[in-house]
Amino acid sequence: MHRHFHEELETLKQTLLAMGGLVEDQIRRVMQALLQGDDTLAPDVIEHDRQVNAYDVEVDETGVNLLALRQPAASDLRFITTTMKIVTDLERIGDQAVNIAQRVLELNREPPVKPYIDLPRMAEKAQRMVKGSLDAFVGRDTQAARRVCAEDAEVDALREQIFRELLTYMMEDPRTIPRAIRLILLSRFLERDRRPRHQHRRDGGLHGRSEDDPTHAGLSPLFQRATPCHRGTGALRVARGGYEP
Repeated sequence: MHRHFHEELETLKQTLLAMGGLVEDQIRRVMQALLQGDDTLAPDVIEHDRQVNAYDVEVDETGVNLLALRQPAASDLRFITTTMKIVTDLERIGDQAVNIAQRVLELNREPPVKPYIDLPRMAEKAQRMVKGSLDAFVGRDTQAARRVCAEDAEVDALREQIFRELLTYMMEDPRTIPRAIRLILLSRFLERDRRPRHQHRRDGGLHGRSEDDPTHAGLSPLFQRATPCHRGTGALRVARGGYEP
């Protein structure tokens, strides 16, 4: 019985990682569609969102069954409940990828306002934060979680830089306004992408509770005050462990 339970936990973890890998790939491909002007990739991203949603349902159902039938305690209980929160954030990131894909299809019909430099950098950081936050969670590594949280400021800076540059273009030539607004929306979607990752990162140590784990004496609120993760959504929530103040 005990062995079978841990096999089920491992299956749950692998499903979570598979979902995270798919979400990472969604971000990568939707940005590739923009940079290459490829109208076949964007619809593919939209179609693959079904699989993201399927993973969300699968993890949720598995988690509910484990809670009801196995009655886990301590770290196993925290791992299951946190995983169920994390997949909600990953599903939201998948939705943001779909939003980006829809805007990309519109942008590819017109010449670019400016070279795409900062948006790919934002997307790359978003992918890295998703992966890093999930690795921190499954590895119960709170130091790795903090490192992912620290990257949030870089994404904010890129978003602000994109906004300032596009504002200049719109002021100089009002004809660029529709395209510039779409690009601003893309940067906002990417910013939201990376935020759920922060929460995963804070969750990274939630189910372990080692002596040096900041959640050991007080759980998430202490960790929340010790890291910048509380400022975000999405990836930030992943790092935080799903805790919402």
